[in-house]
Amino acid sequence: MFFRRKKSGGHAYLQIVENRWDKGKVRQRVIATLGRFDELLASDQLDRLLASGSRFSEKLAVLWAHQKATAPVLRRVSIGPDLLFRRLWRDLGVGEVIEEVVDSAEILAVI
Repeated sequence: MFFRRKKSGGHAYLQIVENRWDKGKVRQRVIATLGRFDELLASDQLDRLLASGSRFSEKLAVLWAHQKATAPVLRRVSIGPDLLFRRLWRDLGVGEVIEEVVDSAEILAVI
């Protein structure tokens, strides 16, 4: 099953459709027409419908939890730019240089 946006009479409608085999060919059958697409979007009914349906899917529940920032963090792995720049910072001693400059600036400010 899947959602389909079907244009008819100058409007677009949202439908739930299923594919099925009939005499060796794939046929589509409309399960339900949910209403005019523009009205569903304007009224937030589409978002509520999808959120309600996501309760029955473990994969979507994880995505919703991540979006709401309620998913537990099990492990964090640094990759890409974060890892590269952290290593450069450490290996080049950038932190120590900044501390020395700040310390010498504080001494000059006192004098």
